[in-house]
Amino acid sequence: RNVLLLDDILESGRTLAYAKDLLAARAAAMVRTCVLLDKPVERSAAIEADYCAFICPNVFVVGYGMDLAHRFRELPFVGHVVKRGE
Repeated sequence: RNVLLLDDILESGRTLAYAKDLLAARAAAMVRTCVLLDKPVERSAAIEADYCAFICPNVFVVGYGMDLAHRFRELPFVGHVVKRGE
């Protein structure tokens, strides 16, 4: 079968690369990847998303299920936390 892997954010690439390799090892005919956010940083794994909605600046983002110490996960948008005084 053909598989489309969806992930929230592509940073290090380890999670997406592991899942893609696992599905390929289990005889998936084709494995494509799609991410909401792609951070253009140096990756631990050699992987790029096949499909990407947005390029994300190199800041820590929260919202849409992404959290900071279990906070901000429920936000209906993606944002980043700014320390007071910044």
